[in-house]
Amino acid sequence: MQQYFENRQCIKFEDIQNQKKKYENIIIANERIDEKWISENFIINNSTFAKVGFRGSKFSNDDLRFNVFIDCYFKKAYFDGVNFTTTIFINCNFDEITLVNCTFDYCKFEGCFIKYNDLLQSLSKRPNIRWELCKNLSLECLKLGHEDEYRKYYFEEKEASEEYYWKKFWHKGSDKYYRKYNAIDQLSGLGNYILSKANKILWGYGEKLIRLIFNVIIVLLIFMLGYYYGIEEVSKGVQMTWGIAGYMSLSNFFTVTCEYTPDVFLYKVLSVMEGGIGIVLMGFFVAALFRYINRRG
Repeated sequence: MQQYFENRQCIKFEDIQNQKKKYENIIIANERIDEKWISENFIINNSTFAKVGFRGSKFSNDDLRFNVFIDCYFKKAYFDGVNFTTTIFINCNFDEITLVNCTFDYCKFEGCFIKYNDLLQSLSKRPNIRWELCKNLSLECLKLGHEDEYRKYYFEEKEASEEYYWKKFWHKGSDKYYRKYNAIDQLSGLGNYILSKANKILWGYGEKLIRLIFNVIIVLLIFMLGYYYGIEEVSKGVQMTWGIAGYMSLSNFFTVTCEYTPDVFLYKVLSVMEGGIGIVLMGFFVAALFRYINRRG
């Protein structure tokens, strides 16, 4: 923490309100300002705010880039058009805040977070920036035990990463940021995009166990249909039935011994395929279950 206070001058709240509107390298600490803070078009950069109460404060069109807020209380504060680019927030409270057209590019949160619905409108439109911020916030939500907020930021992070991967692969010539990527980079972007989409469809990025169970049922049904319509006789004198087809599908999916093993090429192919898919899907199931239980712990 010491680095946030070195080479900076400590001043009082009254000095800011009564004098100029532009400051750099200042420290405001241990003050209960609350509703008394009403700023408009202020420029405060490279500064530190420590243990400051901003409950009900109003910030309008302020430039608050490159600052550090430590143990600050922002409950019911109102921010309109405020630029927080590259600002660090440590152990702050953001309950019931209002954000209107604010900028949080390259910001970092430690031991705190802003609720997803409060921040959504102010998230960057640039996918790489939105990706990093949502990744940071999702982890902080998880550390603090706010699972619902974690999931919202986690899914937003994944959507942003997919948008980034797609733009990396397919971008307009006028998009300067992505011009640096060559053909190999574009192919890697496409590969990552496809893998991420498959991850989403298969098990909701590891967060939707129900979706994975649904996919398991779909696989079982598909192979059951394959056995039923592709194999007429399972053994001498025993005709294929829906019950036998279902039993075969379950046995092969979970790689357990099946009483019926038709000596036909199609069955051998289907059973090997289903067994492989079953091993993969059950691996995903165990991983998803572990994530769920571990997070609860």
